[in-house]
Amino acid sequence: ILCDRMNDRKKFREILKQGVHKDALVGWKRKLPENEDKIPWDGVVDFVCFKPRQMEDIVGHAITKHYIFISSDSIYMACDPQKTEIASMKNGGKLLEEDVYEPEDVREVKKRNRYQYDYGNGKLMCERVLQSSDHFNQYTILRFPDVIGPFDNLGGHLEMQETIARGDPVGLAVDGHDEAKKGAYRLSWVFAPDVVRAIATVICAGERAFRKVLLSPGRCCEGCVFR
Repeated sequence: ILCDRMNDRKKFREILKQGVHKDALVGWKRKLPENEDKIPWDGVVDFVCFKPRQMEDIVGHAITKHYIFISSDSIYMACDPQKTEIASMKNGGKLLEEDVYEPEDVREVKKRNRYQYDYGNGKLMCERVLQSSDHFNQYTILRFPDVIGPFDNLGGHLEMQETIARGDPVGLAVDGHDEAKKGAYRLSWVFAPDVVRAIATVICAGERAFRKVLLSPGRCCEGCVFR
């Protein structure tokens, strides 16, 4: 079933409401009787939800046993830079799931990196819609960094290799550092096959992973590890 969720929300909502029904698999146009039971999807993994209104469609219409929202570590680029830097220092250079601090002055944050702010803020607002729902609880949020590896359809992996071959710096410049010095750039990547394993781990965890936000999905439950 093909659907442009951004430009045909009505069709997208109908698909979400059908569930795993034999007629839904044939085509969305046949409307099912209201009294006919709909079978929930075992899982929905959503990589392409970028705006709050798109998440509202999920929360309001999706019939699924487990919804996995692929968020991004770019949400931290939409947070207060001073507060996140302090949190990072306290955590040994790392940011944790709870280290989300909405900025007092959005203009200052946008100056750092307008693209990262817009993308990260969109993902963060999607998280907020999901977390504020009082009835849609069967979700897990995964905050992945940039994905590289097999089946890359955005060119990021090849672009990185070309950048290294040219001898150019790779990553985002760290505020206050001399860009010419080694270590002035932070890198944040995840290997594509590990993304698949992470999603499988969360699905395996089931209810134990509901309403969780995870940077490291292996932490979602004991006895459920990558093999």
